Amino acid sequence: LVSSTYPNAPEYCNGADDDCDGVTDEDDALDASTWYADADGDSYGDAADSDVACYQPTGYVADSTDCDDTTASANPGESEVCDGIDNDCDGDVDEDSAVDAVTWYADSDSDGYGDASVSDVECYQPTGYVGDSSDCDDADATSYPGGTEVCDGADNDCNGTVDDNPTDGTTWYADDDADSLGDADDSVVECSLPSGYTDNAYDCDDTDPSEPVVVDIATGSASGSGTLGSPLDVIQDGIDRAYSCVIVFAGTYEEEIDLSGKSLDLWGVDGQDVTFIDANLSTCDYSNPTSCASTVSIASNSGATATMHGFTVRGGTGTYAASSSSQSCADSSSSHAGNNTCTVTTYEYCGGGIYVEGDDPIFYDLVVEDNTLPDFAQVVTGQFQQTWIYSYGGGLCVVDGVADLTDVDIFDNTTTPTRAEASTPPTAPP
Repeated sequence: LVSSTYPNAPEYCNGADDDCDGVTDEDDALDASTWYADADGDSYGDAADSDVACYQPTGYVADSTDCDDTTASANPGESEVCDGIDNDCDGDVDEDSAVDAVTWYADSDSDGYGDASVSDVECYQPTGYVGDSSDCDDADATSYPGGTEVCDGADNDCNGTVDDNPTDGTTWYADDDADSLGDADDSVVECSLPSGYTDNAYDCDDTDPSEPVVVDIATGSASGSGTLGSPLDVIQDGIDRAYSCVIVFAGTYEEEIDLSGKSLDLWGVDGQDVTFIDANLSTCDYSNPTSCASTVSIASNSGATATMHGFTVRGGTGTYAASSSSQSCADSSSSHAGNNTCTVTTYEYCGGGIYVEGDDPIFYDLVVEDNTLPDFAQVVTGQFQQTWIYSYGGGLCVVDGVADLTDVDIFDNTTTPTRAEASTPPTAPP
């Protein structure tokens, strides 16, 4: 047998001093391995930092494929992530295949919402792209989820419906009875008039085409049917015909009205500034009582609860009541010839604008102005006759009833001196 151990013999990594140089398994052994520094401890070595040895030195590994031996998360066995490092050592940093790369969506109209059909996967947001994919029209910056719907033919809020509940739309009211008058409690907001709707909210009963009764002095007539297309021209005619409500359009109505115990709604739909009920009566007194009347009378003594709103009431002179009695004469005229007992006729005037007796009306959005009652006076009308005049409530008078007033202005209602000379100064009523 030939010995493998002798001077200058080839050294091998076998635990023996093959070349008899006193060193076992030195680095120049024929079968010594090349080892690579693994400074980051990821089991992948740095090809630029190596050591030849029979056995693995501490901090070295047999692999030489590490692309960054200072970072444990960068080696051929890693998955690429979006961190600014070439994690998988393929020569590219943060490529589209990174496990945490994001899908971005084109935002062509720059509204912050992207187009789901145009996307790009990147670690970082590309120019012109966003993380959202919910835009329904990426060519229109006014259309995006949560956008403000307006009348423009576009689905601004991306809910799948065009021009629904637009902020600049018109409110339309249901017209179930087809009388062209709408129900205030049933409305929609649309860009154009839907079928079965109308543009006003004047109907008090949308199941009955005969209500409300319509009055319009500008277009109506005494022979009108009381509908929107054929209105009446006198408010009292409307009241007489109605069961539930009367609507009155703008104008000056020179008449006195009597609600006749009806608990209906009387509405000046264009408002108090342009809708006037003007009795246009001359100042009245005891000598001309037939010219005395309130512009509005609600005096059925039946507890009726009429509602009246949207008018200016003027031109009334008051409802009067007359009574006679024997009383001591109010003066000491010698013409009494010792007889100091006179027949006294008393006129009491009440409510130039509105007179209420025994009913409980509701008034709002109303002006009561320029109504005139006679002044307080005691007038000698004969040797043993006197007339006493008392006035109450130039604008509004309520007797044995309750009137509910909201936003009602009562002003410039006056009393005027009687046309006969008073024999004594006026006194307060008993």
